[in-house]
Amino acid sequence: MTTFTDHTHIDAATYRRLRPREYLNRYLDSNVRIDGRSLLDFRSTSINQGSIETADGSAVVRLGNTTMVAGIKLKTALPDPSREAGYIVPNVDLNPVSNAKFKSGPPSDQAQVLSSRLNDLLLSANIVNHSQLVIEPRKAVWVVYVDVTCINYDGNALDAAMIAIVAALKNTQLPEANYDYDHEKVVANKQHYAPLSLNKVVVPSSFGWFDGKLLADLTDFEQSLCAAQITVVVNPDGSLAHLSTQGLSLGHTIEDSVNITNSAISAAQHRYASVSKLII
Repeated sequence: MTTFTDHTHIDAATYRRLRPREYLNRYLDSNVRIDGRSLLDFRSTSINQGSIETADGSAVVRLGNTTMVAGIKLKTALPDPSREAGYIVPNVDLNPVSNAKFKSGPPSDQAQVLSSRLNDLLLSANIVNHSQLVIEPRKAVWVVYVDVTCINYDGNALDAAMIAIVAALKNTQLPEANYDYDHEKVVANKQHYAPLSLNKVVVPSSFGWFDGKLLADLTDFEQSLCAAQITVVVNPDGSLAHLSTQGLSLGHTIEDSVNITNSAISAAQHRYASVSKLII
């Protein structure tokens, strides 16, 4: 265990609380993270699909000490007149059970922002062909509600939640359904199911930039100190399904920003196979 001493002889926990940036830099100067990882190492990932019997699809994802549970419920609704397609609606619950920093009550701003970002990722990545969610044109479509609950939080909620959503969608079964024109309602046959077909499995990888160093898969402590963050979502062929950066332009030339982003993309591409093989 690493200890820090100076003229005040404060213990490591106090040093970390009072001087968090200096504390983190003590490790990063040796190219190692507080938890022993190298700078571009991701935490271990595990995925368990189909464990929630009451859901139409589910997945539990553990990313280091961050755990997300995604449960899917299917409902029917009227389609949008402008497009023949169903809907996928993600919603995230960040609760005080997972981390004391979250409060009980209505969804926090952080939870709402995360839900919105996940919705954007799902749309831009084009994971699901929404036309297969049409039960009867102009009459009825499936709405796929994806409720993501954080069981334990230690940073990088976006990656853990997105992986959980993709795994839960891959686990989802659609009941055979028809529209009854006589009674103007959907009739579902829950004796016959077909799997929800995904266009592809994508894998998100998020990074932070701290004092000249690129860090993969931030812990909560690291995330609180990184003003610049990058999220890369990779397709099966290695191409990008999504790329977003926040705060990277501050204090960096365009060339520096491009080089940092390219390093993140390369690390995300190398990570794809190890995560995608866990989604069955």
